[in-house]
This record gives sequence, structure tokens and C-alpha cells, in this order.
Amino acid sequence: MCVTMRQFAAKLDKGLQPRPYFTYASNWDAEMIHGCACDNGYSGWDCTERVCPAGDDPMTITQADEVQLLRCDLDGTSHTNAFTLSYRGAVTQPFAPSASALQLKSLLEALPTIGQVTVVFGRGFTFCSREYSPLVPPSGNVVSITFVTEHGDVPSLVVLDAKADPLTGITDNSVAVAVDGQSLSYSSPLGTSTATSVQGQKELLPCNGRGTCDRSTGDCRCYPGYASSDSLGRVGQRGDCGFVTMPITACPGYPECSGHGVCSGDPSYMCSCFDGWGGGDCSERQCPQGAAWFDYPSADGIAHGTAECSNKGRCNRATGQCECQNLFEGEACERMTCPGTTTIGASKQVCSGRGRCLTMLELAAHATVNGDATPYTYGADPNNAATWDGRQVYGCLCDEGFAGFDCSQRTCASGEDITLLEWDATRTNEVQTLTCVLLSNAGGPYFKLRFRQAETRALLPSTSAAELEAALEALETIGDIAVSYGTGGAVAACSASPGTVITFSFRTEHGDLPPLQVAMDEGSVGLGGTYAAGEGWGDTTLEFTGGNPANDYRSALTYIKTPSAGYAATGVRALESRKGTSGNEECSGRGRCDRDAGVCKCYPGFGPSDGQRGPGSVEDCGWREPFQTVDGDWQNIYAS
Repeated sequence: MCVTMRQFAAKLDKGLQPRPYFTYASNWDAEMIHGCACDNGYSGWDCTERVCPAGDDPMTITQADEVQLLRCDLDGTSHTNAFTLSYRGAVTQPFAPSASALQLKSLLEALPTIGQVTVVFGRGFTFCSREYSPLVPPSGNVVSITFVTEHGDVPSLVVLDAKADPLTGITDNSVAVAVDGQSLSYSSPLGTSTATSVQGQKELLPCNGRGTCDRSTGDCRCYPGYASSDSLGRVGQRGDCGFVTMPITACPGYPECSGHGVCSGDPSYMCSCFDGWGGGDCSERQCPQGAAWFDYPSADGIAHGTAECSNKGRCNRATGQCECQNLFEGEACERMTCPGTTTIGASKQVCSGRGRCLTMLELAAHATVNGDATPYTYGADPNNAATWDGRQVYGCLCDEGFAGFDCSQRTCASGEDITLLEWDATRTNEVQTLTCVLLSNAGGPYFKLRFRQAETRALLPSTSAAELEAALEALETIGDIAVSYGTGGAVAACSASPGTVITFSFRTEHGDLPPLQVAMDEGSVGLGGTYAAGEGWGDTTLEFTGGNPANDYRSALTYIKTPSAGYAATGVRALESRKGTSGNEECSGRGRCDRDAGVCKCYPGFGPSDGQRGPGSVEDCGWREPFQTVDGDWQNIYAS
């Protein structure tokens, strides 16, 4: 059955968990990742492998059977609601609080998941017995259940109501279970005593560790000297390898342990395999392990524990290599294949040959909001369960001009919707300001301006408005911008107090823009390459402000302002003196983008613009053409 991670967690046998079970519901992948919940007798990530009979190694002795304890403190004469017992997903028929030990044994052995058990009542004759403690709990009757044919550390029995639902209220608090060495107190003529459960010590190995499992058929191929048993070391029909047919004087395999392990010798003749090898005779190769893509949670909201082939591939026991599910790769199938696999020339490339294949961790480092880098990380903490996939899930970082999950689509030019501008004259482009104060006459240092990750060349405090404008327009992120110095008669970018107010009027970059940033030049004169904790600069020559203290980093020798939320410590940011409201839509909202060619197909009446509401060569549909057809003839709609 194909289920989500949340559904898979809910299907877990409640007896395997200490409370009744763990949930997996709030994580991002709870409903996104699907996998197989295999039917009984099948296993593997895709349920294609058959399960072989498993049991105790017949060559190991003096190992204890699992003993679990139950105690019902209810008065069986007044409490008449029935119970059921669940074990490995199977549920017994309902039984009354007055059920006897023989009835419980019969009900448990009727389950398909249990072979043989013994049931012993400590005192009394009914499951819920207050005969020897009529006034106060605990009951004197501790029910001891020994698992005779179920080997290993078996799951806990779970006491449920008659409808196989969890017990609640007084009933829940009055029925106790003890497993794996836990104890239960009980009433006795001498007062209160304790009984202790026993954790099963026998092995639970495929083919009892004395044969090879054929995963295609579910049949055991027993090593010489071993045959099928009855699960108790005697000859039987289980199809396992738990019966010894002749005296054993050596470990399995030829040579012993197939040359890939060490034999323990008499009396168990058990192989301890070298790393990379497994099986009772060390003849099977083990495959690499990785974080499981799909598995049960180990705690609420915690999953993706280590699994062979990351639970997304089949292990080839002959080679020790994982045969991964389509779209997964790596030695342990531990990572997703990047999309857009294609052949370009003689080489095979991903992302359609138009981008780079990166992990989620790496992609986070390239994340931007409105063109500005973000301070966010993803998967940087390997112990964060919410970002377990940071190093496993891969995606495409597309080259400039390409988009889509596989970088197969071309992008089109964007711009202002001219019809909205005609309708609303208040829609304007953004204006930002910076103030630069020259604190000394040292002649430096240089500074740079940054916009959407692109930086200008190094600029001197004496840079003119025209030079500053040209430096910004040389950036690939800015087309046309107007730069002016507001202080009366200012001809330099930085001047003595109160400084030069620099105004930046964007002309071709539309909408609400990220702020320009100041980046001090580490190699400039007077700075000596020293930054103050990476947040400002160790020099008193210049002081930039944006007019808003929340955006400022001032000289390290005066003070460093705490950065505003969401910004990395990368210098002063310009003040938004007029918010851009002009809009910035693909094909200016007046055309359709041809994803194959990266060209806007403009609607009738619209054509290329100059990015500033006039005609031009930018194929963005941002210009309303002054001609239209009237009775089949083109006419100038603005002609008088």
C-alpha cells in the first residue's frame, strides 16, 4: 500500500512503542513523501522482496524467552466491559474481565502472529481480580505471558477495548503492562511485592542465521548440517534452518565464514563478519547506508534514520552496490537526481545544460528576495529534523535568462504595464538617498555601491554625480538611473559635515526595489583591510547614512548600529525616500512570454519600449503603439 509518512507512522504497531506510538504530522514531508507499507511476507523499499522464516540460532543456548506481565486492578464483578489484546498488528477476539488463563492462552495462540505462549496467573482465577486486594490496588493477580516460539526482543502486547481502540479514563489507569525488564507490584499476604518481566534473549535471524535467504521466493537454503525446525530446535515444517541434523564442528562457509569473517569455534560456531559483509556465512555483501527517505519515526516528528541504500534502492548482495529507484543516485541512493538530464555534444548534463545542480543547502546560499541576498540557511544544522534533506535534495540554479525546475524555459523581459500608468499617474519609480560625510582629508578610502548583488568599481569620495551615475549604469542590474547631489553646490559624493545627500532616481528598474548598499573597499588607502566584526569598517575617513538609523552602520570608532531584522551585516543601506509603485510584470502584463524563445508576444496595440514609457528596443510590450486598425486601415489614434 502506498502511504504518506504521516500514514506510515500511524500504521506502526503500537506494541513497538513505549507510549502508544509516535506521530509524524507537522513536518513538511509528512504529506509530501510517499512510500510502501508492505503486506505480511514482503519487504524492501518497493515490497518486491519476500521475507524468509526467522528464528533462534540453534547453536546458541541458555537464552531466556520473552516474558511480559499484565495486571488489571479493576473489580471484575462490577467492571463488565470486554478487552482485546494486540500483537504485531493482529487483535484477539474480545474477552471478559473474568477470562481465565486458559482462555487468554487460546485467544493469543489464535493470532496469526503468535505460535505458542504460556499464560500463568499469579493469584486469583480471572484476568481482573481483586480477590486478594478488595479495598485498594494493586491487584494480587499478575498475569505472566511467556513467548515460547516468538524469539528476540518481541513487541509489547497492547491492551485495548472491545473495539480495539485505546483504553481511556479509569480503565486505562487500571491496566498495567511491563516489558523488557520492567516490574509490576502486586498484593501478597506479606504486603506488596514485585514481579519482573524478562526481555527476550534468543536471536530472531532470517533462516535462523544458518542458511541463506532467497529474497525472490522467501525460501531458506540451509547450510550443511541444518534443516527446517518447529521453532524450538526440533525437526519441523517452518521452512527455517533451526534444526541441527548432524554434529557441527566448523562455521558455515568454505573456507570458514567464506574468508570474510572470524569463526567463534566451539560450541556456537558463529561467524563474526568483517565490515561490508553479512549473512550467517559472511558470503553476502552489505551495501552503503544513508538517511532513509521513507521510514517510521523514532520520536514525534523525528524520522529518516540510517538505512541500507537509504530505503530507495535494492542491495545487490553479490556486488554490495545499491540499485537505486529512478531519480535517485549516489552510492547509498542518498541524493535525488537533478532534473533536466540531457546530452549536449558528447557530454551528459543536468538542468538542461542551462544551470547548476546544487543541494538545498547550497541553493539557500543563492536565495534572493527582490534581487537581494537573504540571510537564510537550510540544512546548515545537521541535527535539525525539519531540514534533514538539506544535503540530499538537489535542484537547479538556472543561468541568467533561464527558468523552470529544470531550467528548460527561457525568461522574458519585464516592465511597467503602460495601461495602468495611463490610468493612475501616481504610479512612479523608486527614489533612494544616501548621505556621505567626509570626516578627514586623508583622500580615502575608496567605497563601492552594491545593487542586487552587483558591485560598482571602487569610487573615491571626490567622485562626481556623473561618474557615480555611469558606475551604476555599468552594472548588469541597472539600466538607466539619475544621480544628483542635493547639498547646494556639492560636486563630490562625500563632503564635510553635514555631508552630501546623494539622490538615486531609478528609471528602468520598476516596482518596489531593494536598497542600494555601501561596501567599503578593504584594500583602500587608510583602511588597512580591517573591518570591525564584519559589520562596519575600522576607519574614520567616511561616514555613510541612509537617513534612517535602523539601516545604518557607522564608523567602527563611533558606533555600530545593530542590523535591522532580516539584513545581513553588509554595510549601510540607502533610505527609500519614494517607494516604487510602477509595477514590474513579465511582458509588462501586455503580452505572452514564449518560453521556448524567451520573447514576448505582445497583444495588439502594444510593442517594444525603452523601459521608460516610450518606444524602444526592449521587447517587453511596455509601449502603447499609436496606431490601430479602423475598417482595415491603420490610423494614428493620437492624430487630431
